Amino acid sequence: MIKNLLLATMLSIFTAGQVSAQSGQQSISLTTDIPIGDTLRVAIEHEGRMSVTGVSYSDSQDQISYKFVLASPFVTFSANKITWFNCDNQSVTSLNVSGADSLKNLECGNNLMPSLDVSSNTALETLNCSGNQQMTGTLDLSANGNLVEIGCTEVPITTLVLPSNGRKLEVLWLTSCSNLTNINLSQLTNLKTLGCNNMSSLASLLLANNSALEYLYCSNSAVTSINAASLPNLRELWCNDNPNLQLLNVENASLLTDLYCSNCNLSQLSVANCTSLERLFCQHNQIQEADNLTNLINSLPYHQPTDENLELYEFCYYDGYTGSENNIIPTSAQISSCYNRGWSPKYVVFDTTIQYPIWTPYPRPNRSFNAMKQRGGQTTEIRSIADVDSNDHALWYDMQGRCMNKPTRSGLYIHKGKKIFIK
Repeated sequence: MIKNLLLATMLSIFTAGQVSAQSGQQSISLTTDIPIGDTLRVAIEHEGRMSVTGVSYSDSQDQISYKFVLASPFVTFSANKITWFNCDNQSVTSLNVSGADSLKNLECGNNLMPSLDVSSNTALETLNCSGNQQMTGTLDLSANGNLVEIGCTEVPITTLVLPSNGRKLEVLWLTSCSNLTNINLSQLTNLKTLGCNNMSSLASLLLANNSALEYLYCSNSAVTSINAASLPNLRELWCNDNPNLQLLNVENASLLTDLYCSNCNLSQLSVANCTSLERLFCQHNQIQEADNLTNLINSLPYHQPTDENLELYEFCYYDGYTGSENNIIPTSAQISSCYNRGWSPKYVVFDTTIQYPIWTPYPRPNRSFNAMKQRGGQTTEIRSIADVDSNDHALWYDMQGRCMNKPTRSGLYIHKGKKIFIK
């Protein structure tokens, strides 16, 4: 009885194929490739009674999320006011939201739309159109000055027009928009998060007007320089895997805690006055001059070299295991300098327990040698250099403190905390 009453009530609200939007009502219409008789799932927040055309049955548990049985590929939703609409993953081939001028949140990701027009939706605050891989050409958001968050990842648009008055925009995700060659951020003075990873056509990134920026993700692009000098609020910078990146300026970014700039083309780097820095990953660059490495180490913010701090502050610089490393190998003096500044310098080794390469701290040169003398440890003879295990990627140190991948001649070495004689 209750089920029949509910069904009758729902059918009075959702009149399939018969009810059109009344005067003064707002509406959203879509076309879908979902077969007739199958289920269309949408979420919609509205005021007053809602009517839907193009469906034969509906079901809802909370009056927000709905399941409709399709009677037509053309569906229209009408109500006094529509403020939120979600049609993610519904094979939508076209979407018309021009009749919903109260719309604040639109989520239409992972569909089949070749274009999207939101020029009439000036109240829009959140837009997510990610994953629409047939959407090409221009996405024009110039009229949407109330936008706070934009998600537009994996969309092959060639042009993005951001709000001409974009002072409210705080979050912009453009990851994997590989056809975009330029992003005009000059009006986004309150932008806090920018994600533009995997944009292989992006050659420049101008951030002079984005002083509110806190999180910047711009890995795997074609940028040649990044100047963060105008970003006093920056907390995280991920700019790794940028093979053309030759200049990175992060000096004076006093709130920066995480810097990931590995696999770039940097010959020098300074983190001077980055007083909050906790993690620096800069392996696979072009730091080939000893002075440049020394200057980088000396620019690391000083912390009391306690065991607790050495667990917290990571300087991950050398990876001779997972690829060709062009950075020079640090000397024992440079490694000691890291430790003396309260930082744990690390390199990559292969962990046989988990069968995976991991970052591990360099041995502390002074401690290792003194500890072995105190233990009275015995040296281990290896018959020849050829007997050194080629799969052992832990670093070697000679008695002058010089670091190397493996011995090249006979002599006494320190390896994995042991004295080893190569004859």
